Amino acid sequence: MIEKNIILSAPLAGSFSDRLDHLYSQVREWLTATDGGAVHLLYTRAYLSDVMGQLPMLLSHPLYHQILSQGAFSYVEQPPLCGCKIALLLSLVPAEAVQPLEPTSDQLDHDGKRAFRIGDDLLLFHSVRLSDREAAGLSVKEQTERCFEHHIDWLASEGMTLRDNCLRTWLYVRDIDHHYAAVVQGRNEVFRREGLTRDTHFIASTGISGNTVSPAPIGIDFLSVKSASIRTKFLQAPDYLNPTYQYGVAFERGTSVDLHGVKRLFISGTASIDKEGKCLYIGDVRKQAERLLTNIDQLLKADGSSLDRLSYLIVYLRDLSDYSLIQHYLSERFPHLPMLITLAPVCRSQWLIECEGMAIQSTPNY
Repeated sequence: MIEKNIILSAPLAGSFSDRLDHLYSQVREWLTATDGGAVHLLYTRAYLSDVMGQLPMLLSHPLYHQILSQGAFSYVEQPPLCGCKIALLLSLVPAEAVQPLEPTSDQLDHDGKRAFRIGDDLLLFHSVRLSDREAAGLSVKEQTERCFEHHIDWLASEGMTLRDNCLRTWLYVRDIDHHYAAVVQGRNEVFRREGLTRDTHFIASTGISGNTVSPAPIGIDFLSVKSASIRTKFLQAPDYLNPTYQYGVAFERGTSVDLHGVKRLFISGTASIDKEGKCLYIGDVRKQAERLLTNIDQLLKADGSSLDRLSYLIVYLRDLSDYSLIQHYLSERFPHLPMLITLAPVCRSQWLIECEGMAIQSTPNY
């Protein structure tokens, strides 16, 4: 096994505590399975339907403090549309390949950090949710900058920079229709200061609707890597979708990262657009889904991969009434792919659906 991503959903019935008990058993089964050797939990993202009510229950349950806290942990309110209340995205890696380092902060606070070593490489997972004190008096643009500054400070303490070492970000924006423009301004300002430009590179990213317990409408997750052997390629498909800077935002459509012969292709949030950045198939969620998958396939082909190599897919819908149609279409097209469909409006009102994921290929050389 190189790395395995799994998505686990709670049952559709029972109390929230009962559903956590069920997930606890499911995760334990995955971690104790002997096929392929022992595994370690690298990270978890929890998708909740009611973050204010459910997060405290999750964090006090053995599922979190006995299992999930052993890896990096993040959460967001993006209701799973299957009705399960909570779903988990987990990354499992061979136990002999990874060395967890002591947490540099309490993952229950607003600055959850976790570091790992894989060989000589250092992996940093950082989930930033501003505290009441930090968020007070700041505009959304300034709150976005502050989130990035948290990660930049941690990188600097490890001899790393945002430009050279950050591979992936997830920006969760409350009321995205009203706040996204300010978030983009904040990110653009940080990138200007840190030397990330259209002539250098940006960072693979998803900017999507999502709530946290922070009073700030923005929360950001980061993945950064320090490695002497890393090979990075920024994925483009100019005949299918345009560079993001052409409409004022700053992120890579996708990034391919080769570490010791294991290639991970991070696909940013991708929607139904053409090579000029125009939304295609306005009002038709099925055709938008088809087009965005074409776009993702072309990005993957830019580095010799394809949709068949996807290890998971997260699907964001603006309108919950589109769930049945999209669930049927995607389950037929990808019957064995770990997948989660959530209610999470995309940053443009014309986009009814957006997807992100990761492809994995090649042979490990640990």
